[in-house]
Amino acid sequence: MARIYSQAEAVTVWLGKEEADTALAIQSMSKLALDIGELIDHNSDFYELFKKSYSNTHYTDAELVVSIDFMTTYQWFSRVWTVQEMCLAGRIEFLCGKRKIDIETILKGSLVTFMYSLSSARARLHDTQELEWARSFAANLLGELADYAKSVQRVFSDAAVHALGEARGLESLSDVGDRTTNATPDLPSWVPDYTRELSPRRRIRSANEFCAVSKYQTIVYTTPEPSIVVLLGCHFDTITRVCDAFWGPEDPNKVLNLLRLVSDVQTRILSPDETLSMLLERTLVADTRENPERNPANDRSSGFQRWLFSQVCSAVLGQDHGAGTAFIRDPESNLESALRSIGFTGYLEDTLRESLLKGARLCESEEAVKLAARGRQPMVEQVYASFMDTQTYEYYNDWQALCQHRKLFLTQRGYVGLGLSRVQVEDRIYLLQGGIVPHVFRHQPKDGEDVLDFEGEAYVHGIMYGEATKSDDLQFRKITVY
Repeated sequence: MARIYSQAEAVTVWLGKEEADTALAIQSMSKLALDIGELIDHNSDFYELFKKSYSNTHYTDAELVVSIDFMTTYQWFSRVWTVQEMCLAGRIEFLCGKRKIDIETILKGSLVTFMYSLSSARARLHDTQELEWARSFAANLLGELADYAKSVQRVFSDAAVHALGEARGLESLSDVGDRTTNATPDLPSWVPDYTRELSPRRRIRSANEFCAVSKYQTIVYTTPEPSIVVLLGCHFDTITRVCDAFWGPEDPNKVLNLLRLVSDVQTRILSPDETLSMLLERTLVADTRENPERNPANDRSSGFQRWLFSQVCSAVLGQDHGAGTAFIRDPESNLESALRSIGFTGYLEDTLRESLLKGARLCESEEAVKLAARGRQPMVEQVYASFMDTQTYEYYNDWQALCQHRKLFLTQRGYVGLGLSRVQVEDRIYLLQGGIVPHVFRHQPKDGEDVLDFEGEAYVHGIMYGEATKSDDLQFRKITVY
C-alpha cells in the first residue's frame, strides 16, 4: 500500500456522507489564522506558534462544536493506518458527500481539536463568560440549539433526562460518579457534570453482562421541576457497615477492616457452589472477569490468593516485623499470632484461611511479599520474575482500577458490595426497574419516604445477574430523586 500511495498521481479520501452542519464545520476549520507553510517550516516552538494563531482567531460556540464534532465523528480520523495516506500521497483531497475539502483545512481542523482538548472544561467554567460553552456542549448532546436563557444546570438536567431515556438499563446514571469533583455547582444528585470526561472505565462493568433488573421495562418520568426525576424502584436493602475498598502500600493495615467486615457475612447469601473466599475475590473486582463456573479455563484464583496473603502479611510486617517474618517462614503455625498483631481477634472463615495459606506458598520471602503487595509488574526487572506471576499482577491492577474511590459495604440482609466513596451507613440499595446494576440512594429525615438523593451505582454480590427478580417479590413504586 505504501508504494501505491507514494506513486499515485492523486489520492482522494471519502470520509462519508455530508451532514447538515458539514458546511459550517469546513468554514470554521478553515478560518484558523495559521499559515500551514509557516507551521511546517517552524522548528523552534510549534505549540507557541499554534497557540498564538488559535488565540487570534475568534470562534463562536457553534463553530467549535461543529469543528470538533467533524474531526471526531468520521472514522477515518481515528484509524492509524490512514497516516500513510497523509504522509505518502503527493496530492491528497477529501470528499464529504460531494463536498471537497483541501488538506490545509483538515490540518487546521485537527489542530483546533488538539488545542481545544488541552483546555480543561473544568477550568473554563470558572469564568462566567465561558458558561456559554457548557450550554452549547450539553445542547449538542440533545441535538438542539443552545438556549442561552437556560442555566447550565437546567441544560445539563435536560441532557441527563435525555440520556436516561436513551441509555440501556439506566446506564447513564453511572456517569454521575464522584460529585465532590464536580466543577459545575448546584447540580441535582442524578445529573452528571458534563464538563468532566464521561469515561466508561469508571462504570461497574462485567464480561458477563450484568442484568440486575433489566428484565423489566425502564420508565423515566419527567416533572415540571427540571431538578427532579421520578423513577420506579424497589428498596431492596440497607447498608449497615462500610470500609475502604482500596488502600496504598503506605496504609496496609486497612486490610484489617476488610477482614472484619467479610467475617460478618452471612453464608446463607452464598450460592450452593460458592465460598466466602470466592465472594471476596469477585466482589473486589466487581466480577469483571468471567465467572470460573461459566468458564473454568478463566479461573485466576491464585492471583487473588497471593494478593490476599501479600496484603495481610504486609500489614503484619508493618506492625510487628518479627511476627511478619515468622508468618512468612511458617504461615500455618503463625497465622493466629500474625492476625492478632494487626488487631484481628475474630474467627477467620475456613475458605479465607485456606486462600491465605495458599497465597503464602507463592510468597516465600519478605521481598516477594512487598512486591506483590505493591502490584509490581513481573519482568520489569529480572529479579521480579520469581516473585510475581501474571495472574497476581492482573488481579492487583483490576482491584486498584475498580476500588480506588470506592467503599466496601455490608447490608442488613447480609449482602456484600461496592459503592462510591461517599456511601455511608443507612444508605439504601434500590433496584430500579430496568436497571442493569443496583443503585445507592440516601434518604434525608426531612423528606418524604420516597424522596431520595442519588449516591451512585453499586455492585452487590449475588443479585447482579437477575437473582433478585427470581427469588424476591419485587414491588416497584415511584421514587422522587433530587
